Amino acid sequence: MCMVYHIIDNVVPSAVAFTASLRGGGRIDIGDNTPIKFNGYSSHTGFFTAPVAGTYGFYLTVKGANIPEVVHVGIYKSGRILTRTEARGTAKDIYDKGSCFAITHLNVGDRVHARRISDGTSIDKWYTTAFSGFLITAD
Repeated sequence: MCMVYHIIDNVVPSAVAFTASLRGGGRIDIGDNTPIKFNGYSSHTGFFTAPVAGTYGFYLTVKGANIPEVVHVGIYKSGRILTRTEARGTAKDIYDKGSCFAITHLNVGDRVHARRISDGTSIDKWYTTAFSGFLITAD
């Protein structure tokens, strides 16, 4: 569920929230590859851009799918890692999951995104992944 709010005439939205998921290759996507923003999240770039200053929460979960290897993922704020997790598949347990949560202050225009840590690219295919964010309180 995505709620869409717009800043009009300096009105601060009472809610800012998004959820995006990935079931194939590429960026975490809301389901449309056009450059639309859902409360600051762009499915075109994979970045959330804070529409208002305040305290935000971000959640990331990743699930390995039929692979005996490790994937490391993290939540980044303006290029710096806030938190990280991993999913470690083995020959006997190939569907491992990992999740992480971060609370941080953002100024208007600060950017947050999720990505695979090991190679610095967007989280790639074969992982079931979800990235969510929400405004806790505006300044």
